[in-house]
Amino acid sequence: MRTVIFICFCLLSSIAQAKLVLVEGGTPPSSFGETLQGEEIKIASFPGKIVIATFWASWCAPCLAELSLLEGVRKNVPKAQLEIIAINFGEQRRVFVKASKILTEAGLTITHDRNYRLSRPLGIKSIPYMLLIDHTGKIKHIHTGFGEKSLDMLIVEINAMLRAQHDEILASDAVKVD
Repeated sequence: MRTVIFICFCLLSSIAQAKLVLVEGGTPPSSFGETLQGEEIKIASFPGKIVIATFWASWCAPCLAELSLLEGVRKNVPKAQLEIIAINFGEQRRVFVKASKILTEAGLTITHDRNYRLSRPLGIKSIPYMLLIDHTGKIKHIHTGFGEKSLDMLIVEINAMLRAQHDEILASDAVKVD
């Protein structure tokens, strides 16, 4: 009997520690953490929107360059089409609070992953780490790291996702007219 209980315990433990595998074409995590105000940010809150989720830290120079790019994207794409979530990766709360105030002014949604509760089960070990999620809720692209070469590729990918979103809206409007 003890052996059966031990085996069941081991199986349940391994299930609890199972990781969500992030792959292009796959499903993103259901939650991206909590904002400074304690609001949980869920992917289900953004139906029909493109979502960019990036893990970053204030000490990470490539992350800050990426956030600057995302701030520019935010200024040029209406919030009705695109949500940008910047997930603070493992920093102390006081750092998160300070950064949150600055980045929220830039139009980004900021969440905190202080104890790596979100990133660890996802297998995220290095930053910046970005998920581009299309308007259907599927992961379209995954990027690790950021450099000058990344800039052009990101803009092309974001524009392609916006076109696909726009084309689907036009197609659904055409169906309504008929």
